[in-house]
Amino acid sequence: MKIGIGLIKHESNSFNPELTEIDDFKILRGAEIFNNEVLMKNSSMGGMVDFFARKNEEVELVPLVSAIPKYLGGLISLEAYREIKEIFFDKLRSSQNLDAICMDFHGSMTVEDGIDGEGDLLEGIREIIGPGNPVVCSLDLHGMVTKKMIKHGDGFVGYRTAPHVDKFETGNKAANLLYDALKNNYQLKTASVFLPLLVSGEMSETEKEPMKSLIKELENAENGSVLSASYFLGFPWVDVEFNHGAALVVGRKKEAAVQTALKLGERFWQEHKNFDFTTETHSMDQALKKARVSEKKPVYICDCGDNPGAGGSQNMTYTLHTMLKMELERALLGVIADKKACSYCFKKKHGSRVNLKLGRFNVEDPTPLEIEGTLKLTVTWKGVQAAVIELDGVEVVITSERTAMVDPDFFKELGIVLQDYDIVVLKGGYLAPKFQTYAAQVLFGLAPGYTNQIFEELNYKNLSRPIYPLDQNFEFNAQDYLFFS
Repeated sequence: MKIGIGLIKHESNSFNPELTEIDDFKILRGAEIFNNEVLMKNSSMGGMVDFFARKNEEVELVPLVSAIPKYLGGLISLEAYREIKEIFFDKLRSSQNLDAICMDFHGSMTVEDGIDGEGDLLEGIREIIGPGNPVVCSLDLHGMVTKKMIKHGDGFVGYRTAPHVDKFETGNKAANLLYDALKNNYQLKTASVFLPLLVSGEMSETEKEPMKSLIKELENAENGSVLSASYFLGFPWVDVEFNHGAALVVGRKKEAAVQTALKLGERFWQEHKNFDFTTETHSMDQALKKARVSEKKPVYICDCGDNPGAGGSQNMTYTLHTMLKMELERALLGVIADKKACSYCFKKKHGSRVNLKLGRFNVEDPTPLEIEGTLKLTVTWKGVQAAVIELDGVEVVITSERTAMVDPDFFKELGIVLQDYDIVVLKGGYLAPKFQTYAAQVLFGLAPGYTNQIFEELNYKNLSRPIYPLDQNFEFNAQDYLFFS
């Protein structure tokens, strides 16, 4: 068996007007992929490689291209997408006699003009390798499954955890799905019931209900004829016609896949009104007030409205403005991304006073926040410049670019001892697993940004309607939303 393997990912936020360009991607070609230790450990592609390596006498694995953004943001520009496509398809065409393709996708990669990135790529892959060679993909739980994807791909396997701690295992499963179909010479059959709803990650942590029970339904659905069952929740911050959730089943027989997809779709819809924030949630003002008087310290607050992990700009200063206005003590905000302000700090001595114009107040108001404080430290961490500013009881970390708040080591490099703070505000969605041991209490704070959690406040124009929660109490029949290959 000669199998090509690749990774092209982006989670595209159409409400963020800053397009994602080619320089925002890190692109690896061929053997460079296998030599990237971080990628091999922390991705579905790593799980795929791990599985196929154990079949090395039967499988010749051909690394194609890996394209990962440095950080998530607005839609991919047409120019950037065309360049990535050209790089990928040139490599694919030069890889002769491939029997199959295994791809690590997200599922919510959207290009300027509303192009379905994964569907478009799968259409091109199919044209090159032909109709009889299977293509199997891993996808994020928060991906969108489209008709074009199902038409041109053979099988899809989704994460079952949020936060996503099963990427490697998902890659293993996708690779096994592909390998078994090739080895035993059968065609995979995929059926999906599209779910007309918007669900954010902050409402769908899988260790909490209703997702905990729904994931159990997937496990119970898999048997001899049903090889894989997944739920996908869509991505609420992209305004495209094909944005929706899905119950998706891959099997040996079309009938089994269709019937199971229908069952899972109906089961999910029984719970659709039970989705709510999985963590205690308030407006940012109220969350900060609650944290200040809480007997449980430290309190960690997730600034969900300006989440770079979902395409937020991470430069909204509304939260910092509120923290300063409240005259908080022993409080930390991480981070505000402002390249110009960060560069200015790097020219100053530690301990000096600095005057900065920082970020923008909110989505509608681009006015920067003027602050004066003491520069405590500047550090470059994994290529990102970061500066710590003390502002009379509140410390803020400023970075040169968007930085996902997933690793406490980032703060350690800045000389920050997280245990010294009573209130820690992180710009992100649900609290990352590595931070959870530090928090005595966790709150979600709703604040302005391109990842606004109140969907009714977003200016959707292109979604297929009806869709929950924008529309209420409409009739759902799984058969009407069924699509299969």
